[in-house]
Amino acid sequence: MLELLIGISLGAVLILGVSTLMTGNIRSAGKIEITERARKTWNRTTNFIDSEVAQSERVIYDSSLIDLDQCSPVISADDFVFALDIAPNLYPSIYYVKDNASNSKQAREANSLWRCGHSFDVDGEYVESETSPLEPQRLVDGLSNEKSCTLTVESSNNTEAKQLTYDLCIVGNEDAQYSQSVTASSRVNPTYIFPSE
Repeated sequence: MLELLIGISLGAVLILGVSTLMTGNIRSAGKIEITERARKTWNRTTNFIDSEVAQSERVIYDSSLIDLDQCSPVISADDFVFALDIAPNLYPSIYYVKDNASNSKQAREANSLWRCGHSFDVDGEYVESETSPLEPQRLVDGLSNEKSCTLTVESSNNTEAKQLTYDLCIVGNEDAQYSQSVTASSRVNPTYIFPSE
């Protein structure tokens, strides 16, 4: 009878140890998955920004050099982060961080990164539209000024440059943050050519 009680006790301790180990592994896998999702979101966003910077002629850091009224609703100078001058016949693409609506179920965290500029056709070319105001599009949510997790740029006191160095931080579920710095350069020469006289 004593051997049976010892066997039951050892079995219970063994089952408790295995269940604790499994619970820890499940939690670790969940945290890894949350961080991986935040990293993939960060990667998609930075790929888009880097592609547009590569097509641009210059990066504008001073909001007074561009017309913030080109978008509807109007962008405030406090929300402005940077703009990309793509071509003379196109409005600049403006990147800005805006507060999300309170208790929004469509966005995580308090802020989102927005882009206001020309849209693209199926071939990835810019669509010129002179009849309607440019529509802002949310690129990514999950930014938080309170958690110091947002989009910041290094402007080195220049109002414009050929290079953009930025740090994008995204808050995933359960406050998992993913942040990294990136440097992207605009093209050196314009791609359009005018006939000589």
